This record gives sequence, structure tokens and C-alpha cells, in this order.
Amino acid sequence: MTDEHVADLAQSGIVFDDAGLVPIAERVRKAVEYIDEQLRTAAATEHFSPRIALITGSGLSKLAQSIDVVVSLDYAAIPYFPRTGMRGHPGKLLFGVLSGQQVVCFQGRLHTYEGHSALMTAFPVLVARVLGAQTVIITNAAGAINTEFDVGQIMLINDHINLSGQNPIHFNDVWGLGDVFKASREANRAAFNIDAAHTSTVPNLDMTFAYTPALRETALQVAAEEGIILQQGVYVGVRGASFETPAEIRAFRILGADAVGMSSVHETTTAVYLGMHVLGLSLLTNMAAGTTKAAISPDDIMNISTASTAMLTTLVERVIARHLSPIL
Repeated sequence: MTDEHVADLAQSGIVFDDAGLVPIAERVRKAVEYIDEQLRTAAATEHFSPRIALITGSGLSKLAQSIDVVVSLDYAAIPYFPRTGMRGHPGKLLFGVLSGQQVVCFQGRLHTYEGHSALMTAFPVLVARVLGAQTVIITNAAGAINTEFDVGQIMLINDHINLSGQNPIHFNDVWGLGDVFKASREANRAAFNIDAAHTSTVPNLDMTFAYTPALRETALQVAAEEGIILQQGVYVGVRGASFETPAEIRAFRILGADAVGMSSVHETTTAVYLGMHVLGLSLLTNMAAGTTKAAISPDDIMNISTASTAMLTTLVERVIARHLSPIL
């Protein structure tokens, strides 16, 4: 096998070392071992155990500026951690305190259009769960399909449609994740009082309550108090990397989608499999193709993301302070 073939396989989630194939479970362990060592060497993190994970979307990495950071690691320094090279995704792992809670923030996400498998785009969720996180807050930049929405607003994700053609837990047993996370998943269900009738194991994972209702309700309350316009809707996740055509957007609207993006669905599915609470927030950075006469500009998307980060940060901070503190 050539070095080029090995590199291609690694991008898709298949990694070899001197002993052969490295299962995903082993790669998660190695990554967490390295991270734990870095935390132990920092005096301020002797007893650091993040219960909340944040994943920032395109141009939203400044959300992390509100975190009182105690340790910062580059993705590239962590064994087996996938790389992200997209604009607006710095590729840093931050540990710190936000709204009085210990958090781990993945400053930059992974996408299937970069060549990563669905499972590898969820690698941060796997790592966060092993580190102790029980809740994940997922943010993304999205295009508004619903013409009653405006650019710069935030959409609370009530549900999603996965049109990527992939599912991160499809190869669960192949990768050995079932044995690694089964105990964690069962423990989470008990801790969060999740009705067993509403959850199941792979291959028939129930996604009815993927986006935790209690967290969504708290987000709506906080938005009302802060004067933030918080839309609600369905997010459709596609693979990318091209933006959608107007015909595709018309089809997505018929399917019931309110916003479209190229991320988040795999992270959410993996988090649900692990029994985690999920809050999904889409910053509407553009109107989807065909909803206006304007073309979609990546520069405009980044500019809107930057301009609206403060509003999203306020919402996230208040939700953590209001809802998460009592249950963690």
C-alpha cells in the first residue's frame, strides 16, 4: 500500500500504524490520554472535568473568546485527531470556564466535504464524551430556506433531515464503539431521566428527541428575556462542498426544511447515541439559493458570522447559566 493510499484512507477514518488497522475506539483512547496528560500538567486544571462541550461553526470561533481558557491545544498536536483546514475553523481545543461551568470547546469542526467520513466528523463528540461531557452545544452557519427568516438571525434547531447520504453510527460495531460507550450511554440515560422507551441501541437508534426539549425551552426563554429573535425550524444537512442549487432548495422546502448547512447532523446523531443532551443553534448567514436574486458569497457569510457572534455568545452563556448548572 502506497503512502498516498494510506493518506486517503486516514482522511476517511481508516488509520494504520506499525501494528495494522487502528480502530476508532483506540484512536479516541489515545487522543484522550494525551489530552488528560496536558490537563494534569497544568496546575489550574488538576480537577478539570468538562461537563459541557461546544462545537463552533463557520466564522463562529470567536464564541470561544468568552471562555476563561486554562488550556489550549492544537488539533494537530493530539494523536489521531482529524485535521480541519477550512477558513473560519482554527482547529483548536480549548478547556476553560464559561458561565461558571467547566467546558471543552472545539474551535473549528470537521466536514465530510473535506474527505472525512461521517464518523470522523463526530470525533470531537466521541472525545468530549470520554472526557466527561454530558451536554453538547452545536453551532453552525446556515442558509435560510424559510423566507420569513432574516440574515443575521439565529434558528433554534428543532429537528434535522440528514441528506448527506451517510450516518456516523452505521459502522458502530465494526469500529468497536459499542463496547466502549455502552456503559456511558446507559449511565447517561439514568442520570438524565431519559425514558428508555424513547431510546434504543444501534442499528435502530431513536432520534425522536435528538434535540433536547428542555434545552430548547430554556433557549427560547433566554432569547425572549434578552430581546433576541430566535427562530425555530428544521435543519437539513447536506454533504457539500458546493452551495445548493435553487432547485435543490425548492425540494428541501417541500421536505419541510427551514435552513440548510453542511455539518451538525453527524455530531448530533453521535451525541444521541452516547445519551448526551443536545442543543443546536444555526446562525443564518445567508438566504439560500433562489430565495433572492443575489448569489451566495463566502465572504458575506464570514462577515455575517463575525457580526452576529456576540448575540449567539449571549444566548449560549445564558442557557448554560440558566439550565445546565442545576442538572450537571
